[in-house]
Amino acid sequence: MRRRGIIIGLVLVLCMYMAAVAGAQSAEEWYNKEIDYYTKAVEREPDNAEYYNNLGKLHGDLGHYDEAVSYFTKTIELDPEYADAYYNRGTIYRNVGRYNDAISDYTKAIELEPGLVPAYNNRGDTYSDVGRPVDAIADYTKAIELEPDNPKRYIKRGWAYSELGRYDEAIADYKKAVSLNPEYGSAYFTRGNTYVELGQYRKAIRDYTKAITLDPEDVSLYNNRGCVYYLQGKYKKALKDVDISLNLNPDFAPSLDIRANVYRELGRSDEALADIERCFDLSPGKPWWHYTRGLIYRDMGDIEKARADLEKACDGGLDEACEELEEME
Repeated sequence: MRRRGIIIGLVLVLCMYMAAVAGAQSAEEWYNKEIDYYTKAVEREPDNAEYYNNLGKLHGDLGHYDEAVSYFTKTIELDPEYADAYYNRGTIYRNVGRYNDAISDYTKAIELEPGLVPAYNNRGDTYSDVGRPVDAIADYTKAIELEPDNPKRYIKRGWAYSELGRYDEAIADYKKAVSLNPEYGSAYFTRGNTYVELGQYRKAIRDYTKAITLDPEDVSLYNNRGCVYYLQGKYKKALKDVDISLNLNPDFAPSLDIRANVYRELGRSDEALADIERCFDLSPGKPWWHYTRGLIYRDMGDIEKARADLEKACDGGLDEACEELEEME
């Protein structure tokens, strides 16, 4: 009976694997067929702007960004008032880091179609990318006016408010998002982050815990709650959360860094050093890793190594490291 159960299990795994492969092949086949269809269509009707726009979207979905831009540009040449083509090309430009071009295209799309909510949303995202939160807020606000029942719009505006330190307004937006969709985990997660900024740790833990119930596989939720427990000095709870996070993703460096700091506080220096060295392996040169390792070396009495790491962290812009160096003088 046990052998039969194992065989059934293996068959199920194989079936799921084959289904996933078949799904991937089916998607690829579908895109290839669609591209072939529209390629032949533009040969028959070379002045049909919609066909070029559709080809651009198909290539964009496949990550063929140069081809996508070419097709959207051709669409615009054929129909300079095709708002969707400007919007689509703007999205490609943002994906490849051409932010000014993206903003220009989103702006043109909005001029042609003032009710195009995704254009306001994406231009707001692009403004956030380039450090212009005030402009981002204006766009998210317009998107909210046009689509007042979409919780995602409030979350994005909340992020922008947080960037400006306008935490009360950020929390108000997150509360609105929760009221619109009480099962929307991102609203609790982002509000929890804002509570951390305000030092309101109990509220942050409450929000992270709610988010975990909604998405128990999200490593960042355990990581952030574990970080708050660490800040509260609740090291046992912190370890439990970061261990869960690392069980879900053994290469999640932020959780390794938190665990290294917890181990350091508990006097488990060798384990702390092993975790932070793993952080360097995963993502070399981060100022935070140097800061944490510097503190570990300091606690171990190796002042020379501690100073070297803290200097790198200070040079990387961490005020905490600079202050630590001053105390070591």
